[in-house]
Amino acid sequence: MWLRFTQFRRLTALCLCMSAQAAIGQANSLFSLSGDWEGDGKIAARAETELEPGRCKLHIASEPATLRSDVTGKCAVAGGAARLSMRFEQGPNKTIRAGIWSEATEQIVQFRGEFGPDETRLNADTPIPVDGQFYDAEILITIETPETFSLRQSLRVHGEEQWHPVIELSFEREGD
Repeated sequence: MWLRFTQFRRLTALCLCMSAQAAIGQANSLFSLSGDWEGDGKIAARAETELEPGRCKLHIASEPATLRSDVTGKCAVAGGAARLSMRFEQGPNKTIRAGIWSEATEQIVQFRGEFGPDETRLNADTPIPVDGQFYDAEILITIETPETFSLRQSLRVHGEEQWHPVIELSFEREGD
């Protein structure tokens, strides 16, 4: 049980935390949305396992003047939960940079991507160690309304072609 919980925390830290990007991303004004968000859907507890029911709660504190957002949160599946912390910053030419920290890994993982009118795609700068293997990570966030977004996260063994979904969540602003 502890091993599964630790693996879940690592995977969550490397993947789930990107869900906050949607609240920051392409709404009417970049980095203008702050507040509390709830996500519901499916999460893989490990990199190579099937998706299972999961939930996330995020708090986003945005600074529109500096195009930066800080995110804290917690995601859970039946086998455990993980806390995460992130910082997103807008770069030049509609690019996004993100640094993500997890209590499970004690490391910061860097992501980069670009945003369009209704979706953001991010990729880890370097392969990520998860469960004794190195993975490429890809995240797709789709803004449905200013109050809702969806997140799809996939991993693939570094150097291989097939992606494996590890997160499929829909988020709503709390209180709506």
